[in-house]
Amino acid sequence: MSLVAIVLIGSCFFIRLIPRIILKDLLVSDTYYHLFIARKIRDNGHRRLDTVDNFVIQNVQTYPYFFHWLLSFLSTQSLRKFERVCGALFDTILAVIVYFTAKYFQSQWDVARLSMLPELVLLFFTVSPVMLRTGDGPRCYNCNPRIFGSILFQLTLLFVFIYLQQGDWWLLMVSMVLGGLIFISVIFGIQSIIFFSLFLAVSYSPVFLSVLGGSFICAMVFSRGWSLTIIKGIFKHLVF
Repeated sequence: MSLVAIVLIGSCFFIRLIPRIILKDLLVSDTYYHLFIARKIRDNGHRRLDTVDNFVIQNVQTYPYFFHWLLSFLSTQSLRKFERVCGALFDTILAVIVYFTAKYFQSQWDVARLSMLPELVLLFFTVSPVMLRTGDGPRCYNCNPRIFGSILFQLTLLFVFIYLQQGDWWLLMVSMVLGGLIFISVIFGIQSIIFFSLFLAVSYSPVFLSVLGGSFICAMVFSRGWSLTIIKGIFKHLVF
């Protein structure tokens, strides 16, 4: 990793952290929900919730729960502190993955013959307004599973592309496991892996259909069948 990349990665973290250093208690509705569900899972002995009795309307919990389950191992005080840095931390991890993804593609295809291509991609990721947006759906300033899901999604695609170049079956298995975690982690991640797998299967390689199917099977194993309920919930929400 070059010195420029290290500086950019450090900048990526602090650009996303500074607003929450100034505004420590800037919580939004999404964040309240995620922290609430994490606490309920903790109170339930770190077991997934079928329903939450605090809501006025009787409900079935169809939101992917893996991110909340991980948060449930933090105490309430630790969780409030982690909430302020979690977006910056996860987005910086994603920046590192993006950088090495660009380096891999450069080594395979000599993209544009730019020696600083990975650093350029990292720069765009670090300062792009799309990455730093607020408003509808907080991205990197609050605790939410979207960036966590983006990490899983980026790694899933990367392992598939490396598999297609090298042919090692364990790479395909890793991508399916990571894809399975997407199915139990974040709604937008589920929608993304379905859409892009179908698109890439048609435009690049049918292997992506195998990854999609294998990911769902892994998710069914991880969740003991609850992934099907999650998918039904997403479909009903889209219809609504």
